[in-house]
Amino acid sequence: MNSTSFLKLTILTFAAAGVAGCGTFGLFRTNVAAPAEVAAKQQPAPPPPTVEFLEYKRWTRVTAKPHKVISRIFTLCASPTDQQIEREKENPHTDKFVVVYVNETGRKAMMEQPDPHFPVGSVIVKEKLATEKSTTPELLTVMIKRDKGFNPDGGDWEYLVSDGTASEVKDRGKLATCMACHEERKARDYIFRPYVRFGDKMKLQ
Repeated sequence: MNSTSFLKLTILTFAAAGVAGCGTFGLFRTNVAAPAEVAAKQQPAPPPPTVEFLEYKRWTRVTAKPHKVISRIFTLCASPTDQQIEREKENPHTDKFVVVYVNETGRKAMMEQPDPHFPVGSVIVKEKLATEKSTTPELLTVMIKRDKGFNPDGGDWEYLVSDGTASEVKDRGKLATCMACHEERKARDYIFRPYVRFGDKMKLQ
């Protein structure tokens, strides 16, 4: 074999090796996702908006039986104004029954502490029932204790209203109506507890 033939053979050999190498590298790249793609696949799906209380029925039930909530303005000596009456029509707690649940994080504060201090992560759920014998809530009102600084003017509570199945949030956040009402109980971490079971309530006097 002369030098010219040898040179041609060498060039062809390296060319073939290069093609094979490119093919192998290309195959490798098509079967391995880029880092960003891998990260995206590993990210969990965003939780549903009511994840904080989806299983509230398994929590501690605070009320022994449905508790009737009567509007405070009708207990005053003076007759309510037309404006007050109109506002009360929109109050989700007026002349309804509630069943209250608290999660494990907030259980001790709710059931045992005369002057409660609910830790971050406490969740309180109130089922609003049309009658004492109703089995399906009309809606749920929820209080969630957030990190310090979330709502300094309201004890860092978030208020939330959802439909009775806990599947659709109607409103949430620093709800002015809820905050104005619960301000009365600022000294008790903004929580009303007239519905606590009698045996437990005796501890809270």
